[in-house]
Amino acid sequence: MREQTKNWYRRRRSIGASGLGSSGKKTVALLANATERGGAETYLSALGRELTIRSLDVVLIGNVPGWNDKDGRLVRVMFPPKINSRDGVVRQIVGGLLPTIHSLNHIRREKPDVVVVQYVREKLTFPKLLPRQKVVWIEHGPLPETLPQLAVRILRWQSSKSAVVSVSPGVQDSLRQVHIPSVVVPNPLPDWSSRAEPDATARPRIVYAGRIHRHKRLALLIEVAKRRLDWDFLIAGRGPDEVEIAADCPENVNFVGAVSDVRAVYDDATVAVLPSGPDAREGSPMSMLEARALGIPFVTMRDSHAAEEARTLGCVLAEPTIEGLERALVAAINCGDVYLPAQLRDDRSVASWGHAISQVVSPVVDGSD
Repeated sequence: MREQTKNWYRRRRSIGASGLGSSGKKTVALLANATERGGAETYLSALGRELTIRSLDVVLIGNVPGWNDKDGRLVRVMFPPKINSRDGVVRQIVGGLLPTIHSLNHIRREKPDVVVVQYVREKLTFPKLLPRQKVVWIEHGPLPETLPQLAVRILRWQSSKSAVVSVSPGVQDSLRQVHIPSVVVPNPLPDWSSRAEPDATARPRIVYAGRIHRHKRLALLIEVAKRRLDWDFLIAGRGPDEVEIAADCPENVNFVGAVSDVRAVYDDATVAVLPSGPDAREGSPMSMLEARALGIPFVTMRDSHAAEEARTLGCVLAEPTIEGLERALVAAINCGDVYLPAQLRDDRSVASWGHAISQVVSPVVDGSD
């Protein structure tokens, strides 16, 4: 009887450590805390849905705007948000130590098989703190050039405990430069049906959808708007610099703020644009994927980290000047809607992406990495 009791206890302890729980499913924990919903947060929701479809128990530890039951369970933990470039990286890390410990306790309570991280703070702290869990690390953009060398060394050290995924070749190149190996799993095109044919007689409408931040270089777009009063410009999004940028806009620029239905923003678009420079650290911009999924011409900048991927999606690349952006917009307006080849759409579909990203996570879950 004593031996039977010991065996029963060992089995129970094994089940608890593996995160199987009463459902018998493997558990994947996503760590994220955000106050705004952008491309990385949309990606996280899609990842949760895809892993749930594949019969994994998904739990978000933290909080992401727009997260719902289809994405997975939610354990709300208010640990510090993403590290920014304004407040000092080291100070933000030290200031987040106690909340990090709090989050770690929740992870240990959930006992997941895999932990997924995608923000710098979590990459700097969590992988080596989780000796019993495998860690999948999603890199959405090139590493900041302002990142202290100590932080780069810590990231390299932490990456040895992680399966690292880059969302584009440009991001992979950035990691390779600091000796962090990764595999590329390109972000998917949204599964959107085609839009109605736009009115060819209407004034050209230029659409920007994204954060209102100086690194997005919206000032260039505003200067183009001042030169082309025969075009209409629509800017959708919120951000820290919206008041300053809106104050300098001519009458043909319409700020609509945050929108719940992003798809509707593109209904009357002639061209979509993203004038971001290197400081924005674009990896695979969501607005580019959205516009190209609908066949809308997309203009971005030659000095963007996303330029290589933009070429593969048939985007127009502009020189990072007012004149260069205006010329690129004229070219995009003249070419009209350009639809992606069927094979490329299939390769970049949500289903294909879901299969590819689950292949990264699943071997880790099965312990076969």
